[in-house]
Amino acid sequence: MRKITTLLFLFLFVLIGNMFSQQTSIDSTIKSLNNDLNDTSKVKKLNSIARYYIYRDPDKSEEYIIEAIILAEEVKDQKAKSMSLDLYGIYYQNKGNYDQAKEKYQESLEIRQNLKNNNLIAVSYNNFGVLNRKKGEFDKSKDYFFKSLEISQQLKDSSLISRVFNNLGLVFENSGQYEEAISYHMKSLEIREKIGSQNDIASSLNNIGIIFISLKKYEEAIKYLNESLKIKEELDNKNAIASTYVNIGVVYYYKEMYDKAIDNFEKSKYIYKLIGDKRNLAATISNMAYMAKENGDLNLSIEYSLESIKILEEIGSTKKLCNSYNAASNSLFELNNYKLSKEYALKAKQLAEENNILPPLLETFNLLFKIHNSMSDYSQAIGYLEKYIEVKDSLFNEKSNKQILELQTKYETAEKEKELAQLSEKAILQKLKIEKRNKLIIALITSFILISVITFLIFRFSQIKQKQQELILEQRLLRAQMNPHFIFNAVSAIQNYIIKNKALEASSYLSSFAKLMRSILQNSREELVLLDNEIQTLEDYLNLQKLRLDGKLEYKIQGKEEFDHEALAIPPMLLQPFIENAIEHGIMKKEEQKGKININFKKEENKLIVEIVDNGIGREYAQSNKNSNHQSFATQITNERIKSIKKSYRKGISFYIIDLKSIENEPIGTKVIFELPLLYT
Repeated sequence: MRKITTLLFLFLFVLIGNMFSQQTSIDSTIKSLNNDLNDTSKVKKLNSIARYYIYRDPDKSEEYIIEAIILAEEVKDQKAKSMSLDLYGIYYQNKGNYDQAKEKYQESLEIRQNLKNNNLIAVSYNNFGVLNRKKGEFDKSKDYFFKSLEISQQLKDSSLISRVFNNLGLVFENSGQYEEAISYHMKSLEIREKIGSQNDIASSLNNIGIIFISLKKYEEAIKYLNESLKIKEELDNKNAIASTYVNIGVVYYYKEMYDKAIDNFEKSKYIYKLIGDKRNLAATISNMAYMAKENGDLNLSIEYSLESIKILEEIGSTKKLCNSYNAASNSLFELNNYKLSKEYALKAKQLAEENNILPPLLETFNLLFKIHNSMSDYSQAIGYLEKYIEVKDSLFNEKSNKQILELQTKYETAEKEKELAQLSEKAILQKLKIEKRNKLIIALITSFILISVITFLIFRFSQIKQKQQELILEQRLLRAQMNPHFIFNAVSAIQNYIIKNKALEASSYLSSFAKLMRSILQNSREELVLLDNEIQTLEDYLNLQKLRLDGKLEYKIQGKEEFDHEALAIPPMLLQPFIENAIEHGIMKKEEQKGKININFKKEENKLIVEIVDNGIGREYAQSNKNSNHQSFATQITNERIKSIKKSYRKGISFYIIDLKSIENEPIGTKVIFELPLLYT
């Protein structure tokens, strides 16, 4: 411990020394401004100072940016002015004022287009790419980056090419396309290593490390992050050093090595304190509180939470402060300090209600329910439980109402377009009437032919539509047969909780069940649903069953990441009966082992293969305990649905059931395999 403390002291000593050196250099530049002439060189100095303060002291940076713009106008240096406008764009961008950032970037771009400076035009496109990435508009962001890349490749500007590659890596990472992200970061790193820009090399290494965290490849992540950290320490990039320590801490957290995680966060905490970055300091300490709790050290977790609260109260970060109040309350509750736990929960409640922040308020009401329940104050406990349910329903309804409003807007827009189309059609008919006066005979013949063709097409279309309606009605009838069976089991589970006087569990189960039922009822109206939506419904269903079986069930859904969930579709509720069979007739009959269900999605040639594997008692043993006349509901209804689906899409679809046996020929579960065509919406 003494050795670690000594090393940390030496590191901070070097850091302070380098900071002092940098500050001395910039102070010297600022002093020299008084003796400079009002010319282009002074504008460049002002831009240089503004760039230094842009992340350290944004408001001070703005003062120098404005002075640089005014002077650039006086000396008619449009190129330098565009540089100042870029910095102004970054200033607004960092504050989250994206509209004003866009205005400054656009003004800069127009100057560069007038100057016909392609190199700086490419820089402007890159700036727009970064702005749209921060706004979450990833497709627009990519378009701008590719525009910038095209120009910079024509100019063979290696520095700018590497920067654009790096930004493309970031936007693909934000889109969840990790392979493409790593590819672009690797390209950027290769160029930067040739150029020898150590700061940029460190940035690329850090970005690659972060992607490996997302891919859960922690050893690779540590390797790249440590390489990045080594360079950043040599360059004394303090913000970057602190953020890299945070990233390394996150890796150790995921590896459940909490002591190492906290150690890295502690280093980050020292740096953020040193440079006065209170926002990142508070975020770091909040993470440390969470990790300490995961590590089982509740007292340390409370200590970190209170330290975080003190900083957040200074900077006024409302939502984060609510979360920190709740975190402190939760840890104090687990230590049975109900009085202090209640105090922090009430602070969170007041702040959340004043600012209408519902997610933290939901957690607060849950905490207050548990606190009063533990204090045997049942009247207050019930009151907070009712508020908890009210907020939970409100959150769900808020999301639903937003979707309804979007659909309503689309409908109203479509109606307006239809009205305009009808007006346009009337004008065309009027014109045709005038022409028919001179060409009556030709018009009559043409009309007769058209009427005959249209009549034939309408008749033919009516026949096809009637057949389709019959098939749709048949499929809806089959899907409708499945819902009562599922509802009966779910309601029985809720009844069981109520009988056992478990009000919170029953309420939570009922709320989740209502959400699932809405999803099932909505999907049952559709012939096909997005694979992503169907998987979410299965996860909701399995989570309910897991809660119902009180820890007797585990499940895993694999392979869903490799599909394009925006397009790939599947008939709804096709898999659920077999999962239900596995639970009801296989897993619930087990006496010792925990029940497991694995669902695997994969693509083979032009087919979607779905495997459902359970470790239940097997079909033979299950059937021996049933009436001999019993017929599998899942098998029967699925066969009927498959026939109907084949009629609709004229594509092969099949399923198989395999009894799994051990080496000793003992039943160890069941596997159901579906082979479906690749269907797209």
